[in-house]
Amino acid sequence: MIYLSLVKEKVSQAIDTNAVQLAAQVESLIKSGKDLKTISEELGDKVLYEETGGLVDKMNVDGGRSLKAMSLNAGEISDKFVSSSGDGYYFVKLVAKTDSTVNYTSIKISFTEFDKQMKEIRDSGKIKELIKIDRQES
Repeated sequence: MIYLSLVKEKVSQAIDTNAVQLAAQVESLIKSGKDLKTISEELGDKVLYEETGGLVDKMNVDGGRSLKAMSLNAGEISDKFVSSSGDGYYFVKLVAKTDSTVNYTSIKISFTEFDKQMKEIRDSGKIKELIKIDRQES
């Protein structure tokens, strides 16, 4: 399963031109001096803006954003990076940190092209599922 996740991550990066273009747009806006929150307001639902809302553990399970933020100076914004879960590009801005905690804001640009293409293939009947599992509602 880990192998499939890594393959999906690599393929997503290679084929998701929308995510690549959007990341380039975010990079350009950052270079022009705009803050992540302002950028997210301009781009709307194309990106996901998040704030930790306070200090969280530097080992927080957040796709690697806490660790990335720990490597920054206060007010600094990271270059784009792929989350450890492989679901998209992230930009992180460090708000504050201690030795073991961090407060940051972030923008996520989701990878969508892989799932879109897989849905099209499934919907076209080009994939045949040989095992069927009945799902019971709880």
